Amino acid sequence: MISDLFETEGELNYRVQAWHEAISDGRFGFLPELKDKALTYDDREWFRKAVKVIEGSDKPDHYERQEGFEHSNWKCFHDAAAFHRFTTLHEVLPDYGIICG
Repeated sequence: MISDLFETEGELNYRVQAWHEAISDGRFGFLPELKDKALTYDDREWFRKAVKVIEGSDKPDHYERQEGFEHSNWKCFHDAAAFHRFTTLHEVLPDYGIICG
């Protein structure tokens, strides 16, 4: 089931719709709640809540941390992704003789 969703090809909106339908149809083994049937996806939502972009007219844009940045979903996701990458490259793969980091 999930592998089919990961293998779905097409534009982002099409792939998001496939996940939305799977969740709202209850195909994950749990009954969806009302909030699950009205899911939306905004690929920049977490970033905007964590970081303020200061647009520069004569210099490059720069960024300021929003209040609560240290505990924001955006930062926690990136911390987890970095941890996962490090663990995979330096602890898991070497056990199988694969050195790539």
